[in-house]
Amino acid sequence: MRKEQNKTAKNGFTLVEVLIAMILAAIIASICMLQAGVLVKGVQVKPDHQEQFAILQIRELVSLSAHAFVRDRNLVLVENGEEEVLELDQNRLVKRPGYEILMENLEDVYFEQKEQKLYLVFTKNKRTKTFQIG
Repeated sequence: MRKEQNKTAKNGFTLVEVLIAMILAAIIASICMLQAGVLVKGVQVKPDHQEQFAILQIRELVSLSAHAFVRDRNLVLVENGEEEVLELDQNRLVKRPGYEILMENLEDVYFEQKEQKLYLVFTKNKRTKTFQIG
């Protein structure tokens, strides 16, 4: 009889094993839910790469120019006696002479100069953003 009792005890689960398995399953499920939440938030945030590249490009233009200042809400860059102007034209930020488009789909864009610092201010999708460019 003892042999039969040992066989049945090895084949079944104890209550402690079931509870441990349920606790581990709950912990793993909560970790998975947290990861899913982070992934959903990451997908919802869509950075505008055009904005980021335009700001970097404008900062580079300002740093390479001999002199940069604001005139009539436009940015004027002077290099080797030649002027380049960044201005709003047909909902685009463009560099002239020529017509190099830096940003598109803008509602408004202008430059400010405060205490020796230059700022780009633009409105896109009804949101106004300000960046220091020089």
